[in-house]
Amino acid sequence: GAQQNEFHSDVLLGAALIESALGQTRQAQQHLDQVTQLSPESAALWLAKARLALEIGDHRSAQNAAQRGLDLAPDDVRFILMLAQAEIRLNNITAAEAHTNTLLETHGGNEELRIALAQLYLEEGHSEPAYRLLQPLIGQDRVPNTAYFLLGAIAQSQGEVDNALLYYRQVQDGNEFLPARAAAARMLIENDRLLDARAMLRVERMRHDDYFGELVMLEIQLLDEFNLQEDAMALLDRELTRTPDDTSLLYLRAMRAWEMGDVEAMERDLRQILHTEPDNADALNALGYTLADLNLQGRLEEARDLIERAYEADPSNPAILDSMGWVYFRLGQPDNALAWLESAYAQVPDQEIAAHLAEVLHALGRSEEARQLIERILQRASYHPQIDDLLERHPELTPLSAP
Repeated sequence: GAQQNEFHSDVLLGAALIESALGQTRQAQQHLDQVTQLSPESAALWLAKARLALEIGDHRSAQNAAQRGLDLAPDDVRFILMLAQAEIRLNNITAAEAHTNTLLETHGGNEELRIALAQLYLEEGHSEPAYRLLQPLIGQDRVPNTAYFLLGAIAQSQGEVDNALLYYRQVQDGNEFLPARAAAARMLIENDRLLDARAMLRVERMRHDDYFGELVMLEIQLLDEFNLQEDAMALLDRELTRTPDDTSLLYLRAMRAWEMGDVEAMERDLRQILHTEPDNADALNALGYTLADLNLQGRLEEARDLIERAYEADPSNPAILDSMGWVYFRLGQPDNALAWLESAYAQVPDQEIAAHLAEVLHALGRSEEARQLIERILQRASYHPQIDDLLERHPELTPLSAP
């Protein structure tokens, strides 16, 4: 008799919303169809149907549902936005602009709404209406950073590289600052203007002291992206000559040295960081873990001391908990290692911590638990070098279901 309940439609609608959020679109659609039979005049129903249709790419159904909802609730701007989204995806740009203009009139030309609508058009590949939305902002005393960023993206999409560069560089302090410089530099490099990109980033470092280190790291990242590792390393060395105590750049160079197998260079840079910042948890942990992982004779106690100092500085960091467990294992104390690794894995169930935990479980005679843990990682990830390395050393831990 549930269907006779006064609130049965509400329950079905609630179930559909939860299912939609969980990605169970078929079940959500079935429940919405039931609500359509029971309460066809419910505005909430048509809002849910429009959202679900947009989510699954059924733009015509989204358009119809949003229009039906707007007929029922003409003052609900959510239906106007849904209609605009559907029309954009159906490539009915004139109709979409009519709806977005209605939205702006309803909200008195709201600046944030104008930017959000421009983003919507740009994400769907329609730069002209996005530009028309942003154009009124250009003459204001203070243009929002997001507007300049979007104007840069619009100009770039239209092949206007130099105009895009001007817009990107007008983005000031804030969340968009670095993404704007990254977009500008990547755009120049993709247009065979590597020297211009690097010159632009060098000028930006001089103009914006607060972003110096981050801009250096951005240039290094871009050089790596375009397989210019030697140029990246030369840049890092040069900038560290000028700012020898920049801990962020020292840490970056230390990690690059570790990747290249130069442990001596890595340790030298990490020691330099600790000379300036004795309680730098990242540097303490990186050095301590490396000494423990290499299992260097006579340095395991030193590794533990370093990791303990890192733990004192940042006791909730799962990477440090993992290091603590691993150094205890290297010291021949798997019982002490277990709790640290279990705690780290509970916070971050990645394959590196899983490999450490599995090896400790195996050392404690709990090999079946180790195999089950390894099996879960193999099922979850297609690339698992740490697990592969563990299985090469301990093939007996290979799960029966492994390929």
